[in-house]
Amino acid sequence: MSAIPILTYFDLSPFNDIENAGRGGAVKFFLLQHGIQFQEELVGWDDWANGLKTQAIDSGKNISGHLPVLKLNGEDLFESFAIMRYLSKEHGLYGSDAKRDYLVGMAADL
Repeated sequence: MSAIPILTYFDLSPFNDIENAGRGGAVKFFLLQHGIQFQEELVGWDDWANGLKTQAIDSGKNISGHLPVLKLNGEDLFESFAIMRYLSKEHGLYGSDAKRDYLVGMAADL
């Protein structure tokens, strides 16, 4: 990967005591655990509900309208499990060892 990926996900801190939990938090944990550099872009729930979601869908960049989104080499990847599987394969962390594949799946399920 050449460019630093940008992880966009909900800022859930106003709703719970765990900062930036949720599916975006699981992707963030995965990136940190594997030493993959990235930038964060937090989105407020109200901002997403009041127009950003519609913009994402209408642009064709996010057909599901869900977060997180990982911008990687000019491409928008969405759906947290798919993002982590993709990164696992890109970094040689998937497919060669059943135990390692289990750990990747476990991290995705957090």
